[in-house]
Amino acid sequence: AIAAEAEDPLWATKLTDEQAKLAARYAPLELNGVPSWLASLVAAHPAAVDSVLGNELSLSLREPLERTEAIFLLQNVRHAPPRVTALFEPRILAWLDEACASNDGSGGEAVNRLSQVVETLLKSENPDTLKHLQELAGTELAKGFQSKFAKVWMAVLMQLAPGAGVDALEKGLSAIAPSARGPGVGWFAALFAHDSRGATVDLRREEVAPTLLLRLTRLAYQHVRPGDDAHH
Repeated sequence: AIAAEAEDPLWATKLTDEQAKLAARYAPLELNGVPSWLASLVAAHPAAVDSVLGNELSLSLREPLERTEAIFLLQNVRHAPPRVTALFEPRILAWLDEACASNDGSGGEAVNRLSQVVETLLKSENPDTLKHLQELAGTELAKGFQSKFAKVWMAVLMQLAPGAGVDALEKGLSAIAPSARGPGVGWFAALFAHDSRGATVDLRREEVAPTLLLRLTRLAYQHVRPGDDAHH
């Protein structure tokens, strides 16, 4: 019924805030993403939508790590129209700041949730959000490569500030002895493998200068030595 009503381009402007909240409650019923009418509802009643769906997102992010509701909600937000994603950015950033301050969680579930959060924020069109992400990445990587979250933050820094990212990768790997299946191999696989889960680094962007590519190539040959590499 909502989808049918939304065929009118002005449908959302005719709703009261209470009606908008009621419509927002139906949005999670959509399979594989958010309904097409949600963007117009957000445009007309952002506070009403945030009070329902935004509050749900905040609550899910604070649930135990083994719960998967937050992952599904973040996936939907990440692939939603920019207007919808932007509405929830302050809540996602608030959770991220809390998580970094508390340093709570470990293991695959914690890494997965952090990955979903930063991948969502990396698509932001707000320069302040991206700047904040870059600053967080630099702060977290300064703690060393031993953190379970280091690879997540390295991918963020490589995307937002390739020069700083290459500097950090060189510094971190300088303390690691190259070996056939050593940590250096894992780092290159996590950051640059196309079939890897999470946000891998796109080296085709203009920001990745030839000098940076040369430094990465040299570093790769140090840690993924031709004699140890599988030929296939």
